[in-house]
Amino acid sequence: MNDTFKTLPSFMESGYTGVLQFTADPVGIMAKRLLVSLSIGVMVTVLLTSLALVTESKAITRLLVWQAYALMKVLPSHLIPTPYGPVPMDSLGFVIGLALGVPIYAGIAYRVLPPLK
Repeated sequence: MNDTFKTLPSFMESGYTGVLQFTADPVGIMAKRLLVSLSIGVMVTVLLTSLALVTESKAITRLLVWQAYALMKVLPSHLIPTPYGPVPMDSLGFVIGLALGVPIYAGIAYRVLPPLK
């Protein structure tokens, strides 16, 4: 029992201050991970939208841009008056739904990516 108490002062004399010090910047790592996931979200959205525009099948197009199709089906098909003529609300929802692909796929990428160093 005396041996364990003898090592305690030598441990304190070694220069240990009791303060945790991080060697890496955790905020910078988190920002880097967020930037990488946003980039992946943009790339996946652009790729799937491009494939949907090339495909001739409506079923495959609806599958590839599912978020835009779902938003288009939820919104009513009323006409929105604009200076250039009336625009159907559901087609505007389709465009907004395409843009919604970026945060959806970025969120998935953020959860799937391992912590960056």
